[in-house]
Amino acid sequence: MPAIKGQGRWIVATTTAGVLTPATAFAWGTPGKSNGQKAAPSGGTDGTSLGSKSTFSGSTADESGGGTGSLQLVGDWSPPACWYEPRSAEEFAKYVEGQYNETVNTPGQHSYAKTSVGKFRDTYKDGKYKNYNLDKKDEGNWWVAIRDEDRWMEPEAQACDRKPF
Repeated sequence: MPAIKGQGRWIVATTTAGVLTPATAFAWGTPGKSNGQKAAPSGGTDGTSLGSKSTFSGSTADESGGGTGSLQLVGDWSPPACWYEPRSAEEFAKYVEGQYNETVNTPGQHSYAKTSVGKFRDTYKDGKYKNYNLDKKDEGNWWVAIRDEDRWMEPEAQACDRKPF
């Protein structure tokens, strides 16, 4: 199983290297109020691939509340090389089982890949976590690392090196 997956795929890291670095964030609005803005996360599955998308809708009215302002970029922001996204227990279990089956059933797959994916699966299915925590699915989600597929070779993309938590 490759250690690096593209956008819409999860990263399954078997080693830990790198350091998480903080990034600058910017928010606008009245604390404690939505100001009419709505974030709409969505996603889907296709086999063993997961996709995610986040959209934003809200008013672009000027500060006086009248007329319409325009939504403008602030600075030269671009998405990070990697980030963490939530996955439900069901999505996480389906993904891990799919990757496991794909890896162990691929003809010619090297034994180290089968061993690695087997150990990863055991941690979440029968080890530290039992059955992907499906019995606790209403208590939260798994957080998994995602890498921008266009930037996976950059050192910054290696910063998201935590196993799913």
